[in-house]
Amino acid sequence: MVLKGEFMLVLQKARFVKLVLAVHLITAFFFFAVPEATATGVETWHERANGSGIVYFEIAYGNGNYVVSGQSSIIYSDDCTNWTAGTVPHSDNFVDVDFDGVTFWAAGYLDATLLNSSDGESWTLVSTGDAADHEHYNAVVQGGGTVVTGGGETLTYEGGLFYSTNAGVDFTPVYPSDLDVIDDVIFVDGSFVAGGDFFDGTGPTDKIYLSDDGISWNEVLTGFGTHIQALAYGDDLIVAVGQGGIISSSDGLVWTQTWTGTELYGVAWGNGIFVAVGLTGTVLSSVDGITWTPQTSGTTYHLRDVGFGDDTFFAVGQNDWTDDLYVILQSDRIGLFEDGFESGNTSGWSSSVGE
Repeated sequence: MVLKGEFMLVLQKARFVKLVLAVHLITAFFFFAVPEATATGVETWHERANGSGIVYFEIAYGNGNYVVSGQSSIIYSDDCTNWTAGTVPHSDNFVDVDFDGVTFWAAGYLDATLLNSSDGESWTLVSTGDAADHEHYNAVVQGGGTVVTGGGETLTYEGGLFYSTNAGVDFTPVYPSDLDVIDDVIFVDGSFVAGGDFFDGTGPTDKIYLSDDGISWNEVLTGFGTHIQALAYGDDLIVAVGQGGIISSSDGLVWTQTWTGTELYGVAWGNGIFVAVGLTGTVLSSVDGITWTPQTSGTTYHLRDVGFGDDTFFAVGQNDWTDDLYVILQSDRIGLFEDGFESGNTSGWSSSVGE
C-alpha cells in the first residue's frame, strides 16, 4: 500500500523529471533550431593588413590562399594576415581576380591582360589584347570550358564582352552595343550573368546580360540607374550592387530594387549571407538579399571588393581614390554563436570595380 505522503513524494519527483526534460528540450530547440544566419559574424571586422605604394582592387579565395589583385601587383596569403607578392609575368592594372574552383584568373585593364594561377603565387601569362579595340578588361570568369571577360571605359562607354573557348588564349569580341561597359561577370548554375551599364544619350542605365554558353547573349534592362559594379549569387538569388544601391532577381529577367544609399562596389555570398561593401567603409549584410543591415567595418577607407572563403568574409579598400593607402579587413568566422577569433589569431578555422 502506498501511503499518501509517499504518493506525493513520487508525484513531485515525476514532476521534477518532466521539468528537467522540458528545460533540456527547450535548450536543444534553441540551439539547433536557430539558423546560423542569425549569428552572422559580420558584425565585427578585423584589420589584417595595411600599407601604401599599391592600389588594390579585388580579392578572392581558393586552394587555401587569399589573393588580392592590384596595380601591377598580385599578393597572396594563407592566413589573410601575412602577405607575399606573387610572381607576375606582365605588368598591368589587375582590376579583377576570380577563382573558378580550380584556377585563379586575373584580368588587366590597361593591356587587356589575362593571367591564371593554381595557387595565386605563381602566375602565367595567358594572353594580352588590344586596348585600342575596347579591350579594357574589368572582369573575368571561367565556366563550362569557356572564359568570359567584360570591359570598357566608363568615360567613353566603349566596351563589351569577350569569350574564349581555348582557355583564354584567343578571344572573340561580343559587343552588345558600342555604348556598353561591363563591370562584372559571374557563372551561375551553368550560365553566365554579366552586369554593367550603357549610355542612352541622357545618362547611364543598368543592363544585365545573360548567356548559356558565353557566346550568345541576351540583354535585360533593369529599369534602375544602379550603375552596376558587382554581382553575386546565392540561395537562388542574383544580387547586383552599384552606385545607386542594390537590386536583386531570382531569374535575371525581373529585377527589384532592395536598397538605396551609399555607393557600393562589391558583393559576395557565403554560408547563407550576402555582404555588400562600398564608400567610406560601408558594410551591409543580408540573409535573404532583400533586407539589408548596416554593419560597422571600423574603417573609413572605400571598400572596393568583398569575398568569402574559409568561413569568413574579407574585404580590400583604399583610403582615397587619389592615394595608394590600402587596407585588408576580415570578419569573424561565420556561423558561430561566440566571437570567431581575436585579431591576429587565425587558429582553429577552416568577390568589382572597373576603371
